[in-house]
Order: sequence, then structure tokens, then C-alpha cells
Amino acid sequence: MPLIKLSKITTSKAFGIWKINESLNEINHLNKVENLNIDNRIIEKKFKEKVAARMVIKKICENLKLNYYGIKKNKAGKPFLIKNKAEISISHSYPFAVALINTKNLCGIDIEKKREKILKINPKFLDEDEIKFVGTSRKKNTIFWCCKEALFKTSNKQNISFRDDINLKEKKKKIIGKIREKKFKLSIKEIEDFIIAYTN
Repeated sequence: MPLIKLSKITTSKAFGIWKINESLNEINHLNKVENLNIDNRIIEKKFKEKVAARMVIKKICENLKLNYYGIKKNKAGKPFLIKNKAEISISHSYPFAVALINTKNLCGIDIEKKREKILKINPKFLDEDEIKFVGTSRKKNTIFWCCKEALFKTSNKQNISFRDDINLKEKKKKIIGKIREKKFKLSIKEIEDFIIAYTN
């Protein structure tokens, strides 16, 4: 089973990483055995990502001693646990799926591969000060994108501008994010050529 990391950060918070190496048949079997109820008629890669992400959530629930009854999404597309008030967040970028659960506070997680195209679109999600800070570093630009995506996922609101409503600053090598006046600290992980950012 490719759950390559499960980290209990506190008694109320944990995150996990799954590296997908299963065949389609293996993923189909996992979906049925675990009763995840994910439609396998979608694109194969997306189906694998969705199953892996649900499996990470399920494993984190076991770690935090939470009952798992499945996942649904609200009208804004934000996932939530059935019959449980714990906050969850999931993200996937093949071949990885990541998830975060926080039983006390809002939370968000994102994973992205470091790609050159991030440099072309950074004016769309970074303000002038942030652009000056990250410069032309593919890694820093990806970190800031992941951080903003993770912060966006803490909100149920859709009319949020990544550039104007979500702001990031680095203080003493720690990233502090603010989404419409609500502040969060963010943690950064690297795995292969991917960046993971999640709220503390």
C-alpha cells in the first residue's frame, strides 16, 4: 500500500501522502473493498487520484480515531466528512495525493509540481510585493501558489481573488498567510519535484 507518509502533527491534526503506483484493476478493487463509491467512468488518472485521496483521508481518520462514513461536497465544492465536524482538505497532482484533517480549526492543503509555466501566470495570483520576493524562482513561485491554494481551501466563498484577497509574507523563514484578515501559518514540504503546502 503506497501510503508513503502519515504524520500526526498534533492530537487534532494530521496529514498524509499517497504515491499512486497501482494498476487500474488494483484501484478499482480498492474502491470497491473500501466502499469509497467513486465513479470509475472518469479519466483513469483522475479516478486514481480521487481514490488515493479518499484513502489518505480514511487512513488519517483511523490515526485520529475518527469514524469514517465517506466524503461529500458542499455547494461551494468544499469536501467534508459525513457525520463528522472535523475539517478536511485534499489535493492531488499525479502521481501524488495528499490530505489534511484538523478537528479544531479550518484547514487547507495543496500539492503542485514545479513547472516553468508558473512564471508566466504569477501576475494573476501574486501582488507586486510578492512578485518581487519570489522573482524568477520556479520553486518560490510554486510555494506561493500552493500556499494561496491551501488558504483558498479554508474558505467556503468562491469570489476570492488570489492576488487581492490572499496575501503572503515570509518571516524568519516561515510563511504567514492572510485571507481577508484571517491569518494562518503555513508549512512547506518537498517530495521529488513537487511542493506541498498546508495550514498549521
